[in-house]
Amino acid sequence: MTSIEFVINKIEQLVLEFPFVQCTYQFDRFSNLHTVEVLPELYLNNPDGFSEIEYSIKREFISKFPYERMSFFTTGNLVEIEQENLVHIAKGKFYKKPRIELFPEYTLHIPNVDSTIDKDLDYSIAA
Repeated sequence: MTSIEFVINKIEQLVLEFPFVQCTYQFDRFSNLHTVEVLPELYLNNPDGFSEIEYSIKREFISKFPYERMSFFTTGNLVEIEQENLVHIAKGKFYKKPRIELFPEYTLHIPNVDSTIDKDLDYSIAA
């Protein structure tokens, strides 16, 4: 089993055990760094269960692939998923995109900002 197959297998197991989670996996071949973004962030910082499994995955990864690195992160960290390094996305069956509820009858879904901004338009406001 390669390191990439190992990580894909482990994040697929994670989303089965935590069905409200999405894991986005990227691999940087230049630095041999495997990174997994975990959403929503409350799971990654949760001491109940998820952190223990994350630690177990990292320990097993290091023992099998000592010359490669692996890290988990979430929103608010200084790490971003780069499309050219994207390997796999695993979504739990109950994972939903972030949203803001203004009132029970109105829900605002927040799209991916990069896909909604027309890069050729000037969005500046004249004073």
